[in-house]
Formats: sequence, structure tokens, C-alpha cells
Amino acid sequence: MNREIKFRGKMKSKQWIYGYLYKDNDRTYILTEKDVYYVIPETVGQFTGLFDKNGKEIYEGDIILSNHGKTKFVIIGGVRGYCYDACPTDEYPNMVSGGRGASAYHIITDHGECEIISNIFDNPELINK
Repeated sequence: MNREIKFRGKMKSKQWIYGYLYKDNDRTYILTEKDVYYVIPETVGQFTGLFDKNGKEIYEGDIILSNHGKTKFVIIGGVRGYCYDACPTDEYPNMVSGGRGASAYHIITDHGECEIISNIFDNPELINK
């Protein structure tokens, strides 16, 4: 699989910027063809190279519906070929806090069947529900 390496990050104005990642000291930027934007470091996620069933690019931090719309997952990275790692939304808070009990990452390969419903930054209330 040949995929474009790009990132997205959110500015303090709440606007998402898509492009190349650049870090300088304590600042994180997304570079586009036209400009350089300072973004909130915690919001940066890499493009997985995959698209959901509607043709939307899937990034780390996206919340998707999979298993034919039955299960919500958070994309957490680990892109390998045509699959990527994800965690069920109800286990995600425990996983990021370093707690035990979160199951092993699920490998989602049915990206043609999944649908992005949001991301962990725009709609954190979708986690653990």
C-alpha cells in the first residue's frame, strides 16, 4: 500500500488544518502548500491512508462505527498495510490513562464498511457511551 504521509491538527480557533507536521521547540505546526499554522499538539493525528465508506480520510483520533454500525472505535494508530489499530470507545479512557482492563487493540480491516462519526477532540462525549 502506498499512502500519502500527512497530518491534521486543530488550531485554537477550532479550525482543522491538513498538511505536513513540523515541530520546533515547544510548538507544533501543520504546513500546507500556502501557509504554516500553529496547532494544538494534542490534536495532531496522522492520516491512515484509508477511507471510510463515504470516502472520508481516516485519521488517528477519529471515532468510527464498524461491525456494520454496531460498534464504536477510536483510531489509535499503528497503521500497517490495509489495517489499523483501534480501541472500543468504552475502553478508550482506561487505555489512555494507562489503566488495566482495556482489551488488546482491535484490528479493523473493513474500512470499506466503517463510517467516521466524529473524533475525540470535537465530540469527546462519544467516548464511553
